[in-house]
Amino acid sequence: MAFGVSTFLLGTLLVGFDAENLAVGIDASARRVPEVALGTIIGASMVAIPFALGLTMLVKPIKLDISRKGVLLVTPLAVLLAWLLSLDGQLSRVDGGLLLVGFAAILGYLFWETRRGLMIKGEAEEAIEEVRREHHGKIFYIAVLAAALVGLVVGAEMVLWGTRQILALFVISATVFGMIVVAFAVSAEELARTLVPALKGHAEISLGNVVGSAAYFFTFNAGLIALTAPLLVEPATRLVHYPFAFAAAALVALVALGQNMGRVAGALLLMMYIAFVALVTQELI
Repeated sequence: MAFGVSTFLLGTLLVGFDAENLAVGIDASARRVPEVALGTIIGASMVAIPFALGLTMLVKPIKLDISRKGVLLVTPLAVLLAWLLSLDGQLSRVDGGLLLVGFAAILGYLFWETRRGLMIKGEAEEAIEEVRREHHGKIFYIAVLAAALVGLVVGAEMVLWGTRQILALFVISATVFGMIVVAFAVSAEELARTLVPALKGHAEISLGNVVGSAAYFFTFNAGLIALTAPLLVEPATRLVHYPFAFAAAALVALVALGQNMGRVAGALLLMMYIAFVALVTQELI
């Protein structure tokens, strides 16, 4: 905001961006634990979509007024792209490049829809007022960002070190452990990012977080991680875990098209997350 960047660009790139998921994923891929990296992508999407959004809808039903309904298809299409590229049993560096192209296409589409009347409001306007009240200079925000990036690198190293120790001590699938334990650890704040805006009357931010999270997780994050080191995709992930993530994304898009995301749909999403955790936990045992 201090640099005068457009509010829509900030809303698209920052609200749904899960930097800690990306940091842990790239670190895991670079240190040859790629299964953990892939697990965090799928697991984090399940935390962000059926868990966080489902619980939010139970607490505070979401009513929307969406001018451009096509944006709701971004979430399931992002999951579908990563799933299709994984069907051969791996996400190669070529696949990683294709996912990044997909991310660029998503951004281009959202900008195009903005020019046609799609409005992103709420959190961006609040951020403008916060910048005006604080009166900090540009150097201050650059320093805060730099400190946060250092913290992310250190945190990613700690998470991965602990994960590798646990995997060495117990006979556990790295993909499954990353999908449930690591993913929840690095994405638990998704509940706050979704519930708090809804309680404050900014439901568009709650839904925007879901759209942005899916785009980042399955195209940008997965693309960068695959470019770092190709990912092997286990049969269970191709046949079970990806379908769960796609079903959750498709259900959200379908319900949001009706512009009234109530408690029944929220309960269905939560049940989907519980079923996902129960199924994956059985693989841990």
